[in-house]
Amino acid sequence: MNLKVFRRWSILLLPATLVLAACDTSRDFGDIRQRMAELDDRPSGQVPDVPVYESQELFFYAAADLRSPFRSFIVEQEEEEEEPEDTGVEPPDQDRDPQPLEAYSIDDLRMVGHVQREGESIRALVIAPGGTLHQVRGGDYMGTNFGRVVSITPRRIQLTETVPSGRGGWLERPQTISLAE
Repeated sequence: MNLKVFRRWSILLLPATLVLAACDTSRDFGDIRQRMAELDDRPSGQVPDVPVYESQELFFYAAADLRSPFRSFIVEQEEEEEEPEDTGVEPPDQDRDPQPLEAYSIDDLRMVGHVQREGESIRALVIAPGGTLHQVRGGDYMGTNFGRVVSITPRRIQLTETVPSGRGGWLERPQTISLAE
């Protein structure tokens, strides 16, 4: 026999021999079969029936207008004794129709220029967040805090905002919008 032929056959027969040796059916799987039989013989578990609950009576909370049990009685008495703070500032007229620029915060508005015609007062050009251009005159309202335009110069708008004091009164605070550069 030729050596080359022998090598070829041995390369082919070696893997086939290993595969056939792995498929040996004479092994004893008795221990595995015994364990499976034990598991099959165990009683199967039963799921208990869903319990039946009796319906509860509806409860309506009728003490909404009474003192909260979570607040201190002493603090509540002190709050009742306090009167609203009188700061001397008139509260803003909340019944008037709001002007378009009152829908935006002062920080969101930008002054981009001014217009002044002969015989008229100066008007500021203000851009709102949506890109809409507005003309603003003295006395107009701007911002969410009842800001009223006090004066307009070519470089800035001066406002006075009326804000709550936190103690039942109102405070005025100055605010400025400068020309955007």
